Amino acid sequence: MAIISIPGIWNWAKINRRNLAMLSVTALCGTASLAALKLIPGGHVGLVVDRLGNVQPWVFESKQLVIIVPFWQKIVSMRTMPVRKRFIKEFTSADGKQVEVRLVVSMEAKMHYLPETYVKFGKDFSRAFLEREASLDCEEVCKRYKAADLINDGPSYEQACTEIALRLDDAAAFQKLKIVRGETSIVFVDPSADEDDF
Repeated sequence: MAIISIPGIWNWAKINRRNLAMLSVTALCGTASLAALKLIPGGHVGLVVDRLGNVQPWVFESKQLVIIVPFWQKIVSMRTMPVRKRFIKEFTSADGKQVEVRLVVSMEAKMHYLPETYVKFGKDFSRAFLEREASLDCEEVCKRYKAADLINDGPSYEQACTEIALRLDDAAAFQKLKIVRGETSIVFVDPSADEDDF
C-alpha cells in the first residue's frame, strides 16, 4: 500500500493544473446552469425578484420554466386561486365597550397587477391587505354603533356588516385586488362573554 505524501500531491496538482481548472470551471458552470432554471409550481404564477427587492415587470404562468440570473435573482410564486383568510381583532364601540370583529374574506390578486401587489403587500398579500385595510374600516364602523347594536341581530348589525363589506370592496378595487362576492362573513362578538354562549 503506497502512502501518498503532500509533496507528491502538490506535484500531481502542478502537472494537472489545467485539467483541474477545466474541471472547476465545468462544475461551476453546471451548478449555475441548474440554479438558473426554475419551474413555476401548478396553481401559481411566478415573479422574478432580485436580491435588492426589485421586481421584474413580467408574470410567468403556471408550470412554465423560467431562466433567471443564478445567485442574484429568485422566483416568488403567488397563488392564482382565491385565498380565504380570517381576521379577528377587537375594536372600541361608540359607548366605549370592546367588540371583537371576526371577518372571513376570500380574495385574489389581479394577474396583470401582481408585481405591484407584491411590492405593496408581499407574497401573503391577502393577510397584509386585511391587517392594513380591514383594521381601519372596522375601527371606523365600530365607532359609530353601540356594542349591543353590533352584537345582537337587527338593522344596526346588518347596516354595519354591509358598510364594512362595501368599504373592503372599495379598498380592494383601489389596491388592484378582487374580493369574491358572497363569501364574506362578518360577525361581532362580545370578547368578555364565554364562547359557550354563542
